[in-house]
Amino acid sequence: MSEVRVGYSGLISFATGIMMVFTGLAFTVILTRNLSPEEFGTWNLILGLIIYGLILEPIISYWSTRETARNIQSQKTSVFFGGLFSLIGIVSYIVISYFVGGQPHVDQNILFFGVVLIPLMFINRILNAINIGWKPQVTSYATLGIEITKVLAGLILIYFLNFGIVGAILTLALAQMVSIFIQIVFARNKIRNEIKISFLKRWLKFSWVTIYPTLNSVIARSDIIIFIILSESMVGLALFSASIVISSLTTNSMAISSTVYPKLLGGGKQNYLQGNFTRLFYFGLPLAAISITFAKPGLFTLNPIYEIAFLVVIILTVRMFFRTINQTFNTYLLGIETVDKNTDSSTKDFIKSDLFRLPSIRLIHQIAYYVFLIGGLLILKQQTNEPIILVTYWAIVSLINDIPYAIHLYLIIRKKITLRFEFNPLIKYFLTSLGAFGFVYFLTEEFLVYTENIFVFIPNLGLFVIIGIGIYVGITYIIDLKTRELVKGVLSEIKK
Repeated sequence: MSEVRVGYSGLISFATGIMMVFTGLAFTVILTRNLSPEEFGTWNLILGLIIYGLILEPIISYWSTRETARNIQSQKTSVFFGGLFSLIGIVSYIVISYFVGGQPHVDQNILFFGVVLIPLMFINRILNAINIGWKPQVTSYATLGIEITKVLAGLILIYFLNFGIVGAILTLALAQMVSIFIQIVFARNKIRNEIKISFLKRWLKFSWVTIYPTLNSVIARSDIIIFIILSESMVGLALFSASIVISSLTTNSMAISSTVYPKLLGGGKQNYLQGNFTRLFYFGLPLAAISITFAKPGLFTLNPIYEIAFLVVIILTVRMFFRTINQTFNTYLLGIETVDKNTDSSTKDFIKSDLFRLPSIRLIHQIAYYVFLIGGLLILKQQTNEPIILVTYWAIVSLINDIPYAIHLYLIIRKKITLRFEFNPLIKYFLTSLGAFGFVYFLTEEFLVYTENIFVFIPNLGLFVIIGIGIYVGITYIIDLKTRELVKGVLSEIKK
C-alpha cells in the first residue's frame, strides 16, 4: 500500500475522530452542566473502575486483531468466549467497587449500578479488535455512533429527565449497543467461521503475554483511586477530568496511524512510516495549540466552576502530546513484531520479544510515577486541602513521567526502523501553529464574550477555532510541499 493510500485511510479516521471530538464534547457539556462536581467526579471514578472489569478482555482481543490481519479464522471463537469472560469481569468490577465504595465520600450503590457496562464494553472491544485487523476505519464509524447516541440519549435521560449519574450510565450502555450493532454489520462475514477450542487453548497458553501489558492500563488508571483515597476530594477529580476533556484533543492525531498497525502485521514494505510519523506532527501540533489557546473558554464551556483549572489543561496538553508520540512508537514496534507468527515460538521467545519488553519498560516508568505521586500528595495534603493545588501537582507528575518514556522508546525504535525527526517540516508546523493560534488567542482576548448561554457561547467560540485552523492549513499548504502532496493525493483518491 502506498504512502498516499495509507495517509488517505488515516485521514478518514482522523476526520471522523475530529467529528467525535465535537460530539464527545457535547455529551461532556451535558454532564458538566447537569451534574455537580461531586457527581461528575463519581462518574469519572466509575469509568476508572471499569478497567478492572475489562482486565481479561485483551486475552482475546489482542490476538483477534493480529489473527484477523493474517487471515486466521478465529473471529467467532473470539466473540463467543468474550461473552463468557465478561462474567468474570462483572465479578471483578463488583469486588473493587465494594472496597472503593467504602470511602465516606463515594456513593457505593451508584458504583455497583455501573456493572451493566462491563459485558457491553467487553463484546464491543472484541468486535472492534476484529474490525481493526481488516478494516480499521470501521472503529471510527462505530465510535462516532457511540458519540452521537451519547448526545441524543444524554439530552433525554440527563438533561430533560434529570436522571443524573444513573442517566449517564444508561446513556453509555445504549451507546455501546449501537456500536456493537455497527461492528457486527461490518464483521458479519468474519464471524461466520467455526468455534474452535484450539484458539482458546493457545490464547490461554500465552495469556501472560496479553495480561501483562494490560496491567499497565490498570496501573495507569489506578491514579484515580489513589487520588481519591489520599485527597478525599471528588471536586479535585472533577477538575482533573474536565481538564482531560480539553487537553485530550491532541490524541486524535493518533488516528493518522490507525491504519498502519494492521498493515505492519500483514508484512510488506515500511517505506510509508516516515511520512506517517511526520504527518502525526502536522495534525498533533495544531490540535495541541487549540487545547492551549482555548483552555480557559473550553473549561468555561463545560462549566464556569472548572475555569480555574486552565493551567492544568496546559500541562496536560503537553503530556497528551508526548503520550500520542509514545502510543505511535508502541504501534510501530508491536506491528513489526513477528514472534507470534511462528506457532512454535516458546515462552522464552516471547519474553525476548517486544510483546513483553515494551510493557516491562512502561511498568518501570509507571512505578516511578506512583512513587512521586503518592509521596507528593501525602506531603501536600498536610499543608493544604485546596483541590486545584493537588490536581496541578498530579498533572505535573504525569507529564514528567511521559517525557523520559518517549525518549526511551525512540532509542529503541530507531534501531529497528528507519525513522527520524524531519526538522524542517516540523519547525514549519510548530511556528505556523504558534503564529496562527497566537493570533487567535489575541482575538479571543479582545472579542470573545463569555456568556452563560452555551447555545450562544459555543458558536462564537467555534468561529475562533475555525479561523485558527483555516490560517494553519492555508499557510502550511503554501509553504510545505508535503502538505500539498497529501492534499493532492487525497483528492486523487476521492476521485477514484
